[in-house]
Amino acid sequence: MEKHCLVQLNVSTAMLIGGYDEDGGYLDAFYYDIISEIFTKGPDSVEHRENHACGAIRDKGDGSLIVVSVGGFDGAPHNSSTSELLFEGE
Repeated sequence: MEKHCLVQLNVSTAMLIGGYDEDGGYLDAFYYDIISEIFTKGPDSVEHRENHACGAIRDKGDGSLIVVSVGGFDGAPHNSSTSELLFEGE
């Protein structure tokens, strides 16, 4: 897998989003347990993304974590001008 993005959610968990391999692009996201080195399937993206950016921000009101995945290439072959938000607990 390549062309994915990786964002650290807390001290023991990261999230890998999208990417590409020889079979094509991915809508998949995975949680990665840094301590046990185990991947767990997460939510699918709405749009295929590769070479994109991602990050995590905290909601100013309730402190919940929001993962943001933006831009990149959608494999169509087009640059993506969209963004996706994943809210903690969804």
